[in-house]
Amino acid sequence: MKDFTKNQLNIEEITKAINRHGYALQYASLNKFKELFIRKSTKWQFVASEFPVNLINSGLDTRIDYILKNKDFPVYIIIECKRVNPAFSNWGFIKVPFVHRKYSRDKFIIDSLNKKNDSIKINAQQSIIFYDDYFFNIGLEFKSNNRGDSFGSKDSIEKASTQVCKGSNGFIETLYKNIGLLINGSSPKSTKLIIIPIIITTANLFSINVNLTDANIENGNVTQDQVKIKEINYVYYQYHQSEGIRQGYINEINDYPDIPKVFEQKYIRTIPIVSSKNIEIFFSDFDFDLDDFYDI
Repeated sequence: MKDFTKNQLNIEEITKAINRHGYALQYASLNKFKELFIRKSTKWQFVASEFPVNLINSGLDTRIDYILKNKDFPVYIIIECKRVNPAFSNWGFIKVPFVHRKYSRDKFIIDSLNKKNDSIKINAQQSIIFYDDYFFNIGLEFKSNNRGDSFGSKDSIEKASTQVCKGSNGFIETLYKNIGLLINGSSPKSTKLIIIPIIITTANLFSINVNLTDANIENGNVTQDQVKIKEINYVYYQYHQSEGIRQGYINEINDYPDIPKVFEQKYIRTIPIVSSKNIEIFFSDFDFDLDDFYDI
């Protein structure tokens, strides 16, 4: 095998390419889960990486960074890793006062597949968990003091959320088309599977406490003294997925009683966004709530 000198290959550019495409974060975080599982600090096991999926409605093809499955429950996690441009490495999240007319409090909304006899139903499953301070509706990126890459965008939150929903919905279609996965993935007592999309990111995460209804209606602005910021380990991001990235096998109900019901059943999905430096903290909290998610 031919050896290349540093003059023939630019090691700096190769290193930048590895980092830029996010592979380093992807496999470093996956190794973190392996370490946690070995020392019994988590029950999430590795299933597959770079798993290809397709959405039949839109014809979109994509790959899931990696999939984890809980050792005790038939719950899959779809992981999207996002290594951000260091110049825009601060992500802030805001809770809004209006979501829909019947909104009372935040719910953790995810998808589940339920098999009964020869039929499979796909449902939007809702759970109320008692971390209201971690639910947010708007994600914003803002500058840091770090030197930026020569690439990258300022809409990383939207792109990562869209991508993880594509992966999650594509995986639902894979399960739907392969009934053996649904049966073998479930516990003996049930044929229900839960799929949860999660983003792991190198961004610093912040809660932004601001009452948007107090904005000046003439110029559309809030003032600095109306904004309070606190760094947090993770958020539950209430993302409104578009029709084009939804899975195509959903059991359509044409007699929804109102728009709020349609909104929650079809479009609102909860995406935990986790700081890569706080993976262990998040999953310690998250595993504690898993019984509530599955028992619904």
